[in-house]
Amino acid sequence: MEALLSCFHPELGQILPSKLIPLIAVSYWVLKTACQQDVTWREAGLESLPIAVNFSPNQFQQPSLISMVEEILTQTGLEPGLLEIEITLTKSLNLRVVAEGVETHPQLELLRSIDCEEVQGFWFSHPLRAEDATKLLLENYDGSSFINQGEF
Repeated sequence: MEALLSCFHPELGQILPSKLIPLIAVSYWVLKTACQQDVTWREAGLESLPIAVNFSPNQFQQPSLISMVEEILTQTGLEPGLLEIEITLTKSLNLRVVAEGVETHPQLELLRSIDCEEVQGFWFSHPLRAEDATKLLLENYDGSSFINQGEF
């Protein structure tokens, strides 16, 4: 489950999440609301679901981020393992983007279209024994580097 923030202003119309995410005060509210909603669903008898909340690169670099997350997890009672934090606009942090769990060609094409730099998943290979992994690596070694089929 992913928590998405949207807002409709009477004069400006729909305000995209990308304009709202960078605001730290909004982040606190969104994170707390998302965590509380997850707990509410669990208390209502629904199975625990991981909840994903987006942060901007600027927010991710804030020294108070960890304490904010810890505080909200404590306040809401959400199990830490159920919270997923996603970073939007990762290229501005000079981070390499890796998408995991790619299983189909349409997923691969979507990731290419949004400039994902590396993918992992069953589309490329199912889990292998060490001997089979060695064979795969040797088949994809050009003498000086590996030919990584997951990179674009």
